[in-house]
Amino acid sequence: MTRSLRLLTTGLLTFGFLQAATNRVLTPVDRNRSIALKGHIHPQAQPQFDRGLVDPAMRIPRATLILKPAKSLAAFLAAQQIPGSPEYRQFLSPEQFADRFGLTTDDLTKVVGWLESQGLKADRIARGRNAITFSGTAEQAARTLKTEFHRYQVNGKMHFAAAAEPSIPEALGDVVAGFTGLDDFKLESNALRSTLRPQYTVKSGDHYLVPDDLATIYNLKPLYQAGIDGTGQKIAIVGESDIDLSDIRAFRQQFNLPAGTDPVQILVGDDPGFNNTWFEADLDIEWAGAIARGAKIVYVYSNSVLDAVQYAVDENVAPVLSMSYGSCEAFNQVEFRAVAQQAVAQGITFLVASGDHGAAECDRYTQTPQASKGFNASFPATLPEVTAVGGTTFNEGSGRYWASGNDANGASALSYIPEVAWNDTASIGDVEATGGGASILFGKPYWQVGSGVPNDKARDIPDVSLSASAEHDPYLISYFGDFYLVGGTSASTPAFAGIVALLNQNQLSKGTISKPGLGNINPNLYRQAQAGDGSFHDITGGDTMIPCVQGSPNCVNGQMGLRAGTGYDLVTGLGSVDANKLINNWSNGTASSLKVVADPPSAAPADTIRFTATVNGPAGGAPPTGSVSFVSNLYDLPLGTVEISVYNGVATATMSFPATAVILDDGSVTAIYNGDKNYNSSAGTVTVSYKHTGTGSQVVASVTPTPVIRQSPSNNWPYDLLLSEKNGVATTITQFTVNGVAQNILGIFGTNILPARGMLIAFLAGNNLVVPLNRVFHLEGKDADGTVWKQEFSVPFVDSPTATQIPSISLASAPTAVTQNPQASSTCQWSSQLVVRENAGFLVQLSSLKQGTTDLSNSLQALFGTTRLAPWGSLRGTLCLGGTTAPGARTYTLAGLSELGTTVTATVSVTYSGAAASAPAAFGVTPQALTLPIDGAQQSSLANLAVAFLGGSPAWTASVDAPWLTVTPASGSGAGQLTVQGQGAGLSNGVYSAVITIQALSAIPQAITVPVTFIVGASADLTITSVANAASASAGLAPGTMALIGGTQLAPATFAAQYFPLPFTLAGVSATVNGVSAPLYSAAPGQLKVQIPYEAGSGAAVVAVNNNGKIAYFPVTIKTTAPGIFASANAAGKQGQTIVAYVTGEGDLTPSTATGSTPADGTSASRLPKPRLPITVTVGGLNAAVTFAGLQSGTAGVMQVNFTIPAATPLGAQPVVISVGGLPSPAATVTVQ
Repeated sequence: MTRSLRLLTTGLLTFGFLQAATNRVLTPVDRNRSIALKGHIHPQAQPQFDRGLVDPAMRIPRATLILKPAKSLAAFLAAQQIPGSPEYRQFLSPEQFADRFGLTTDDLTKVVGWLESQGLKADRIARGRNAITFSGTAEQAARTLKTEFHRYQVNGKMHFAAAAEPSIPEALGDVVAGFTGLDDFKLESNALRSTLRPQYTVKSGDHYLVPDDLATIYNLKPLYQAGIDGTGQKIAIVGESDIDLSDIRAFRQQFNLPAGTDPVQILVGDDPGFNNTWFEADLDIEWAGAIARGAKIVYVYSNSVLDAVQYAVDENVAPVLSMSYGSCEAFNQVEFRAVAQQAVAQGITFLVASGDHGAAECDRYTQTPQASKGFNASFPATLPEVTAVGGTTFNEGSGRYWASGNDANGASALSYIPEVAWNDTASIGDVEATGGGASILFGKPYWQVGSGVPNDKARDIPDVSLSASAEHDPYLISYFGDFYLVGGTSASTPAFAGIVALLNQNQLSKGTISKPGLGNINPNLYRQAQAGDGSFHDITGGDTMIPCVQGSPNCVNGQMGLRAGTGYDLVTGLGSVDANKLINNWSNGTASSLKVVADPPSAAPADTIRFTATVNGPAGGAPPTGSVSFVSNLYDLPLGTVEISVYNGVATATMSFPATAVILDDGSVTAIYNGDKNYNSSAGTVTVSYKHTGTGSQVVASVTPTPVIRQSPSNNWPYDLLLSEKNGVATTITQFTVNGVAQNILGIFGTNILPARGMLIAFLAGNNLVVPLNRVFHLEGKDADGTVWKQEFSVPFVDSPTATQIPSISLASAPTAVTQNPQASSTCQWSSQLVVRENAGFLVQLSSLKQGTTDLSNSLQALFGTTRLAPWGSLRGTLCLGGTTAPGARTYTLAGLSELGTTVTATVSVTYSGAAASAPAAFGVTPQALTLPIDGAQQSSLANLAVAFLGGSPAWTASVDAPWLTVTPASGSGAGQLTVQGQGAGLSNGVYSAVITIQALSAIPQAITVPVTFIVGASADLTITSVANAASASAGLAPGTMALIGGTQLAPATFAAQYFPLPFTLAGVSATVNGVSAPLYSAAPGQLKVQIPYEAGSGAAVVAVNNNGKIAYFPVTIKTTAPGIFASANAAGKQGQTIVAYVTGEGDLTPSTATGSTPADGTSASRLPKPRLPITVTVGGLNAAVTFAGLQSGTAGVMQVNFTIPAATPLGAQPVVISVGGLPSPAATVTVQ
C-alpha cells in the first residue's frame, strides 16, 4: 500500500454558492517527509536505452509543476453550462480563477519556497495560481525532486528523462498534481500525408479539398453571406515548431482568402526551431483560418505542446484552442486535466484531435500494422472538458457532387456529400483510421447522453467529426514552398475550431454573449443532436476495423474496431455538421426547471437514500424527456444517470444510493437534467443531513471508486480512503487494517486525529494483487472520554476492463522436476520443455537466457527457432542437460525487450535428480497429435487420447495451455483414456494451437506433449494442398521465409499488395502460422504468397488460411533456417567475379526487422538486417568468399547474397549451395565462364 496525503475540509461548493480558495497546505513543509508521484517515468526511459547520468550542469530549461485546483471546480464548471444557474456563462479571468480555485498566496509561497530552497528558479507563476514554471540544472532538479536525470538513446536520438519517480514533501500532497518537462519525449502529431500526388484540380476522378469546398459541403456559405466569417475572433493553435509565414501567405493567396491576416506568433520557452512538426503547424494554421477567414490566428509554440497549451490557457490567448496532438491514454498523466478545466472555466473552447489509429491508439508504435492491445482511446482527447474531433470520408458513390472543373477559388464541390467513417487502412496497408473509444481514466460526463451513447460509465470520444481522409478527397496545404495533400484528425480539428469561432461571432452578434467565449460546448452539442434540427449529419456507415493479432482483446475474425451506427457512435461521435444550422440553432431550447428530493432526508451510514428529480417545462408544454444525472458534491462524484419516466404528464427520474456515497461531507447531491430536443438543461440540489445516533464521535468511512480498478501503466489499484466525523466530536484513530494486515496510520494520514466535523483523505494504491478479490477495511478509534468506535467494510478490487498496457512474459517448464534418463544421448539426459508466453499484447525481442549466472543467450535461436515473441504468442523448445551435469535445482531467467523499449523478464525453477534406482516404466501416448475441427454450426469438438505404460503403472497428470481446451480426467495412474474437448464459444473463425502435457514423473520420458489444432469455421469449400519455400520447394520453411500456399478457393479473386509493410489481409483473405499472422504478398484462388512470421518458432506448426470466414489448414514443420535460392536462367560469372544470389529462408535477422516490412531507403549496408547465424557459400564444392549478405530495401523476407566465384572453380555449370547456421540450401546452378 502506498503512502498518502491528508486533507481536512469542512464543505464543498454547491451550485450557486461562491467560495474563495482556502489554504490547503496545513502542516509544515518538511523535505525529509516526502512522497513519490506516480506516472512520471516515460515508457521509453528504460535501462537498455540508458546512457548514464546527464551532466549535472545540464540545464532543464522549462519544467512545470501543475497544481491541483480546489475540488469545487467541477461543480462550478457544470453550473456554467446550465441555464438558470447563477454561474451560467459566468466565465472567469485567470485572476478570478486563481482567487476561487487556485492556490492561496500563503500556499503558493510555501510551494515556491520549497522549489527555490534547493536552487531551482521559479520563472513564472501562472495567473491562475495553478502552475509554476521553473528551471535549473539537472543536479538541482534531481536534489529537489529526489530523482536522477539520465540520457536515453532511443531510435537514434538522444533524450533526457527522470530515471525515478519524483518526490515532493508530504505536506504538499494535496496541492501538487504532477510535473511536465521532466523529459523531452513528446506527444505525437495526428497529421498524415497522402500517398497521392499534390494537385487540386479535378483529374481522373480525384478531388482535393480547398477552403470553398468545405464551405459548400458543410454549409458555411450562408454564414459568410451574413457577415459571419470570424471577424473579431481569435483562435489559438498550439505546436512544437517554427513556421515560415510565406507558406501561410501562399495558401491564402492561392485560394483568394483575405490577405493581411498573418498569425500572431508566441514562443514559450526556448525556440524549438524548424522540425518535423512544422508540417502540422502549417496544416492547423491554414485550415483554421480557411474556415474562420476573418479571425486572428495566434500560434503558440514551444518545445513541448503541453507547455504551449498551458500558456495559451493561462494567458487567455483566445476563446478557441485547437490541439492536434495525442498518444495512448494509458501512458499519460490525468493531472493535465487541471489545465483543461481552467480553460473552460475561462470560457475557452478546447478542441483536440481524436487520433488516427482507430480504436487502437496504444498500438500506434507497433512495428506491424496490426492491433494487439485491445480498445484504447487517445489522450488528451478523452478529457471531459475538451471537444474531441474525429474523421469521416466522403462517400460519393454514383452521385454527382463535384463540378467538372474548378472555380476561381479552386473549388468544385456542389453540395453536401454523404460521409462514412474514415478508415484508409485496407487501401494503404497501414493503420489510418479515425480515433475513438471509451476512456479508462474518466467517467461518463453528465451531459454525454442521447441516442447511441454507450452505457459504459466512461467518457466516450469523439464528439463530432469532419472529413479527414488523406487518400480520398484530402486537404491541400502550403508547406515548404509547395502544395501537399494531407489528412488525419489533425485536419478536421482546426477546421472545426474555425466553425466554433464562427459560432462565437454569431452568438456575439445576437447579444447572447457579451464577449467571445462559450467554454465547454459539449453539453449543448449533445442536446442539439437530440433536437433533430438538421444540425448534424448522422454518419451511420463505415468502421474503424483494422487487422489484429488472433486471440488479442476485442479481435474478431482477424479484425478489431468499432462500427458507425444510428445516433452517437464511438467512430464519428454525433456526426459531422451543417454549420449554418448548428450555429443558428444554438441555444434554441426552451427553459426547464428541476426539483430534487431525498427520501429519507436524514440518513445514517447503513441507510439507502432514494432521490427523485422532477423536471418541468412551461405550463401546457410537452413533458421533458431524456435523462437525469445525479452527482454527489463529495469529489463531484457521478452517482449515475437514469432515463426520465413520464406518468400523468409528470416527468421524473429516480435513483437510490447508499448513504455513504453522499453523507461523508455536506450531504449535497445535485441532479442535472441533460435536456432534450425541446428543452435546455436544468439542475437542482438537495442536502441529506446526517442522522445522529449518540453523543460520541460518529465516523463514516468510504473508499472511492468502488470497485477499485487496476490502472495502467502503473499496474496498481489507486483509490481514496475517506474518513469523516459527523457529530462534532474529535477522535483518535487507534487501528487500521486491510485484510488483517496492520497499516501505518501516521504514515498514511499524517496524523491519527480526526477533527470534529473534519475529514481525512488518504490517497492509496493496492499493489501485486490477484484479482478479483474483496479487501476488508477495518478501523477503530477512541474519543477523549474513552468511547470506542469501529468501522468495517469490504471493497471489491478488479482488473482493468481494457488491456493492461504493461508488457510481461511468463516462463514455464514441463516438467519442473526432471529425472535423469541414462538411456538417452549423453548430451540430453535431462530433458524438459521450456515455454515462454507473452501476456499483454506486446512484441518482444528475446535478448538473454541465463541458468543461474551461466549465460545461455547464444542458444536462444537454437532453442526456440527465433528470438522474436509475438504479442499473445508463445515459443517452446527442448532444454537439454548433458549426463555430466550435477543434480540439483536451477533457476532459468529469460529477458527480452518489448516494443515500448521496456525490459521484461520471467523465471522458472527446475529440479534435476539422478536416475531412478529401478528401471522406470516406458511411457507412450496415442495419437501423437490431435486435430479438432468445428464448422459454424458446432460449438465443440471431441477426441480421445490413450495413455499406455510398459513395465509399471505410474501416476500421471494432464494439463492444457489454452482456455478453450479441456482434458478429462486430469490425473490417474497406469493406462487410461482421456477425453479432449475444444470449446469454440467466443472464438473467431481461425486455427488455434495448444498443447496437452501429460507428465508421469516415474516414467521415461517423464513428459509427453501432444499438439492440438483447433479449427473454428472449418470448411470443405477451400483446401490447402501444399506449403513450400517460394525459392525452392525442397528447401523447407523457416521464420521470415517467402512461402507459397497452394490449394483451391483460397481467395475470391487475384490481388497483390501495393505497399510495405505487407498487409495482413487482402480482400478478406488472411493467413496465420501457429496463430501468428502472416503478411501477404499476393492472393489468388489457387495460391497465396505469404511471409512466414519471424515470430513463428521452430517445430511442428499449422498454416491456416481464412477466406472471408472459411477456414483451411495444413501441417508443416518450421526449421531454424531453411535457405532456398531463387534460380536465375542466366546466372553466370567468371572466376574471381562477384555475383549476386537471392535467398529466402535465412531465419531470424539482426537487427530485427518487423515481419512484412522492408528496410528504409538509404539504409547503410552495415545496418541492413542480416542472418543471426553464420552464412557460407560454396561453388562447385569450393568455399566462396561472401562479400555481402542482408535484406535489401524493397523486399521482405528475401536476402541478397554477394559472393565471389573461387579462382579454382572448374568452368561450366557448377552447383551453388548457400548455408545459414550450417543448414544448406538445395543447389542452384551458376555457369562459370
